[in-house]
Amino acid sequence: MALNSAEEKANKSEKDRKTYGRTPDGIVPHTHDMVSQLLSPTQPKNISDLIVLTVLALHFLTLYLLPPSLRVPVFAVIFLFWRACYNAGIGYLLQVQSQHKRLVAWAKKSKIFENPSSGKNPQPRLYNVLKREMETKIPKDYKFEEAPIEYNTWLVFRRVVDLIL
Repeated sequence: MALNSAEEKANKSEKDRKTYGRTPDGIVPHTHDMVSQLLSPTQPKNISDLIVLTVLALHFLTLYLLPPSLRVPVFAVIFLFWRACYNAGIGYLLQVQSQHKRLVAWAKKSKIFENPSSGKNPQPRLYNVLKREMETKIPKDYKFEEAPIEYNTWLVFRRVVDLIL
């Protein structure tokens, strides 16, 4: 909290301030909201952004191609599907993380955030994809290898949430 207060008192613009969160390992870097990251041409894009934009484009294409009489029922089903994913899926993940820290436990067990050069990560391709995804999104003050596992887990969770939202 003291670090956040110091950043607020510093003579910096909002975009240049760092936001510090609390994890067992300490400091976490500043992140942007989903809409500005996704739609701003000045923000770098990555694979997960392309997936989200493709899903959005498919929704628009569906709207254009459907006959007017089917638009409402089809989009009602699409809405209900994504809403169920949001309520049930994200709600469940948040619950198991907040009560049992299962997402972090899964990340530790699977070793997806361990550098493949250490010889401990059985999934070097996944590690490299996640590293590229996360570092593209936070280019200024984030190092994938140095971030706490809780923060990296939260960033991966956030990308899933972005798709569902």
